[in-house]
Amino acid sequence: MNHSPRTPFEDFYILVAHLWDSDFARQLQSSSHYHPLWGPLFSLHERTTRVKSGYDRRRPDTAWNKPFVHGGLSSSLNKFSELEADNCELEADNYKLKGKLDKCKDDLNKANYDLNKANDDLNKANNDLNRANYDLNKANDDLNKANYDLSKANDDLNKANDDLNKANDDLNKANEMIDQHRASLAAAHETFQELGTQIDGDRATIERLRVRAADEYIRTKQYSLAVEQYEQLVVLKGKEKKEKAKLEDREGEREAREAEEAQLGYIFDCGKAYALDGRYDDAVKELRFVLKEMERRGIRNVERADTRDVQTQLCDVLRRQGNTEEAGRLYYHAGWLDGLQNRNEADRSWALQNATSYAQLLVEQKEYEAAKAQLTKIWRNRHQATASKVEDLEAEVCKITTMLEEKRQTRLVIDLLKMVCDNQNGAALSKQVLHNHAKLGILLHDRGKPDHDEPKDLDRHDHARAIPYLRQAWVRRQQLVLGIDQSTGWTLALLLVSRSHLLEAKNVLADLLCLTNGNKTSQSVSKDQILALLAHVQFYMGDFSVAESNAAALFRRLGVKNVFTSVSSSAVDFSTCHHADTLIRACSRQDSVEKFKAAKDVWAVIYKSRIDIMATSKAQLKEHAAAGATFADNWKRSAEKRKKRPTSAMEIEKQVKQVQAMTG
Repeated sequence: MNHSPRTPFEDFYILVAHLWDSDFARQLQSSSHYHPLWGPLFSLHERTTRVKSGYDRRRPDTAWNKPFVHGGLSSSLNKFSELEADNCELEADNYKLKGKLDKCKDDLNKANYDLNKANDDLNKANNDLNRANYDLNKANDDLNKANYDLSKANDDLNKANDDLNKANDDLNKANEMIDQHRASLAAAHETFQELGTQIDGDRATIERLRVRAADEYIRTKQYSLAVEQYEQLVVLKGKEKKEKAKLEDREGEREAREAEEAQLGYIFDCGKAYALDGRYDDAVKELRFVLKEMERRGIRNVERADTRDVQTQLCDVLRRQGNTEEAGRLYYHAGWLDGLQNRNEADRSWALQNATSYAQLLVEQKEYEAAKAQLTKIWRNRHQATASKVEDLEAEVCKITTMLEEKRQTRLVIDLLKMVCDNQNGAALSKQVLHNHAKLGILLHDRGKPDHDEPKDLDRHDHARAIPYLRQAWVRRQQLVLGIDQSTGWTLALLLVSRSHLLEAKNVLADLLCLTNGNKTSQSVSKDQILALLAHVQFYMGDFSVAESNAAALFRRLGVKNVFTSVSSSAVDFSTCHHADTLIRACSRQDSVEKFKAAKDVWAVIYKSRIDIMATSKAQLKEHAAAGATFADNWKRSAEKRKKRPTSAMEIEKQVKQVQAMTG
């Protein structure tokens, strides 16, 4: 059969196929880390196969693919063989790593040889002793024979004495040899123990270095590398456990149990590292194994802290994995609070901790009413936990309450905060509880805001209920964080103004003004807003000159700009608190020509800006008009009392009517 000559491409395709099927290519493919050679090798194989599938040997030869007359593949294969030989040399280097282990084995074999030699020498000494016993028996026979022949007995007796002395010498020599062999045996045993100690020391060093490396990888967030270290530690402790179990003595059994405990700990650490690396399925597998292994040993879930740590970690991973159903089931059973008083303190704390996690899970699952019921149980039973855990439980309840607030469950949040604030049993209020008082008061105020999601008519007495909570927090405002203290004082002042507690409102605003001067202004209230409301309160308390002074300070800086545009309140209509209106009213109530002229200047600015104000707030322009009407009436009465023509007052009255016409 005639064969067409091979072409360079065919030889090239064969070489690529050999390379693709080589052990080197398989090692690159099975490597746990991506190797930079794998991508080019894969691309070369794919493209060569694609060209081969469309290649037709019956086509005319191309310039780049002229057939070979002979050779081609053999030379290429020879080069490939050379590469394979180089690879074998690399593999041979791996045997050098076994050098130390082979040396240890040789030393152990040498010690066994010395021990066998000592046993042989001991057997030889026993033979000599048996021979001495034989000679002694023979001497006894000669002595018996000497009884029959007295004359011959003396000679035989002397001979027997000589033989006995010789036997004693042999026995002494044998004893000396036995002592020497015993010393050799003791030295061999000591050498064996030294080798075992050296092996244990090397293993401990490796373990310590791998633990240190894993900790560093965790710290630097290289979690996959940490996983590798923990996996190697698990293997290391497994080998140690098997070696110690072969000793078959009490010390070996104890060391094997310790190795098994350490191995289980490293499996737990490996599961945590899997979770950090995002490999949740592997993490769940390892953590479940640890729990199952502990149950096999008879360790119940509530008897040891390390078992609880494993279950807590497992539930956390299940939640990250999205398996909230199983996590919730574990939390529910571990967090059962009925009969809590009949358990020991550690078990009570553990149950409350799981109940808290279960409540958080219910919030994540949007089971808000169930979460509220769970939190209520936790709060009522929190003092059943250890004293060091009570504050943590309170913080967790408040944290979950904040989660409900972020979910816009205002009604449930208010109910929970009332439970927290109203059940202190006379105890001193902690910072957290004071914060809850402030938050509850602010929520009760905000629930009636126009921009609030909750219906305004949830409770008509919300404002009255809010004031005591805010008072409690404001009195101890030094313990509140910056921003919350200002919001607390501002909200309390608004509610006091709305209920006409003007003196207390003025004191709160004055303190709030000092607080704001000493710190950065919070997002909820500014110094200008506080000063405007304070001037408003001072006016209605009859402190006209003080109200005028504060309002004038704002007017000189801001003109008729409304400082309340960024805030809202269900308690106070801010359109009635504009500093320009307060200034006009305060000046007009002092019944002085000079003050009336000052008020006229303020009104002139308002009248000039009426169109811009109308575009911004029709309600505010109405309040300006009302202030202007009051001002005009006061000036007219004052002029008539002085028997003067109220020309300016009438002019202002005319302008007021124009503004009122604009607002309808």
